[in-house]
Amino acid sequence: MVSDAHPLQEERTIVQLVMIDETGDSYYRMRWPGRELSLMAPEWRVISLDASAKERFELGEKADLLILFQSHDQDLLPLISRRRAAGKKTLVEYNDHFYDSPVTSPAHEFWSSPLNWDIYERIMNDSDGVIVTGPGLKQLFSEKTKKPIFEIKNQLPDPSLIPFEELWTDPAKELRLGWGGSMGHLPDLFSFLPVIRELISEIPHLKLYLMGNDAIPNYLDISPDRFHFVPWGSMESYFQFLESLHIGFAPLLDTPYNRCRSDIKAVEMSSRGVLPILPTA
Repeated sequence: MVSDAHPLQEERTIVQLVMIDETGDSYYRMRWPGRELSLMAPEWRVISLDASAKERFELGEKADLLILFQSHDQDLLPLISRRRAAGKKTLVEYNDHFYDSPVTSPAHEFWSSPLNWDIYERIMNDSDGVIVTGPGLKQLFSEKTKKPIFEIKNQLPDPSLIPFEELWTDPAKELRLGWGGSMGHLPDLFSFLPVIRELISEIPHLKLYLMGNDAIPNYLDISPDRFHFVPWGSMESYFQFLESLHIGFAPLLDTPYNRCRSDIKAVEMSSRGVLPILPTA
């Protein structure tokens, strides 16, 4: 018998259709939050399923809540409609300004198509709500849909982070200035290179640390003994890279796309004992 003080809670299921890859968005926005939610609320079972898996239709039909991540899957539209008829909610997250993406982004060609914009907007308007990462996207998408828009901040997976002061290391012998990012961030990095070259010429023990696309060293015009380069890898290797830095920088050109970015660079750096240098608002 279950007492009234501790009633048995019915198990509920959230299905998230995610791009299961090594991008930060996949982890920060869906996979880690889903794991943490299931730990905090055992009555909720969270299933993170690859967005292209054939099981998405069956599991999406049964889920109490369905969450779509950056979805352009038109085949899901009938499923969303059936869920609504059954009284079940579907949410969709978009965390990029896909109307004006940087040309260096791997998704630029796809995002440049008005036909694909229409697909995104149809999914937004057929769903029950839209999730975004910040106020820039909330304002942008409020012009495209009348559905509720929920701003959810980025979350780190480890609640027991070490205090910043305990992580900071002595930069007396070598002061490490660093940046790591995807192809979409390259214009921002390149815009900051003249300042970096000037700093390196003025500070003898300053060394530049970079992590990203293999072509980056070709554009630096900096003596090889004054920079250290790490090819892009897993999220674990990215955190290890950050832990080697003293100061991190996150330059952002003033573009519509960048005005819709989130605060994740500052969060990542601070969590690893790196002093972040950020653009002013």
